[in-house]
Amino acid sequence: MNPSLEQSSIDTTSMMTSSEPLVEVPKILAEERMQNERMHDVLLLLEHLVEREEATVKLI
Repeated sequence: MNPSLEQSSIDTTSMMTSSEPLVEVPKILAEERMQNERMHDVLLLLEHLVEREEATVKLI
């Protein structure tokens, strides 16, 4: 077999290996986005709770 062909297959393998971590990046970004959305939802719920309770205290 031609040595240059063997080198070519090795390069292809290393290229495939180097692209594997890139697959995990969208997963991490999706998890981070979900966490940020949850935090936003919690803060919004707390804001609404404070507004409701403030009105209740004023009524008393």
